[in-house]
Amino acid sequence: MELEQREWDTSETFLSAFDSLIGDERTRRTFQGVIHGIISGESLRAAVIARFFPPAMAAISNGERRVRRMAAGDSTQRSRLDADQVTNILREQGVANLRAEPELELVLDGMELRRPGAHEQEYLMSVKALDGSLVNGYRSFNLGLTLEQPEVRLLAYLGSWEERKNRPPGKQVLTRGLRRLIDQATTEAILRKHIEEYGDLPPFIKRLLASYGYERRP
Repeated sequence: MELEQREWDTSETFLSAFDSLIGDERTRRTFQGVIHGIISGESLRAAVIARFFPPAMAAISNGERRVRRMAAGDSTQRSRLDADQVTNILREQGVANLRAEPELELVLDGMELRRPGAHEQEYLMSVKALDGSLVNGYRSFNLGLTLEQPEVRLLAYLGSWEERKNRPPGKQVLTRGLRRLIDQATTEAILRKHIEEYGDLPPFIKRLLASYGYERRP
């Protein structure tokens, strides 16, 4: 999928957000070339990535070697291109792009990563194999979030998760927490609508809610 010049110009603007992590011009050009090669070549193979370098880097004779050195960290000693730093920039860019959207849809895509040969990895748990048996692995979600983020932990607690070593919350817990949060928002909206139409809540409902600590909000 060869990028057109307009698409490459757009991607260069996006990739400029990573300049703060890059310590020299050669690494910056290689980084942009690798991203261009991955997208255009639709591959993670170093030889393919180098073959789809942008036109300005097409004359490089050792492109594959530069890709491999960057992937191994050999040529990025003056930069901070580790996974955490790059992910933080991606997250910031994603939030900035979504901030202006009037409405968002969240797709909870649950999946299981099977690691039958793993025994000592952090948070290892039992998941179902294709034949229905249990093997070591992880339950994960395509949310771009981690348990260290407060919103994920809150959803887990709302889903009745009890924090235990090597037992992160699963799909059912996070889904239950999300459902309870939505139910709370729905309840608040219905109560406000009733108060707007009738001036107040029925006495019994008011006493019941008060017994659970509910306070009427203006």
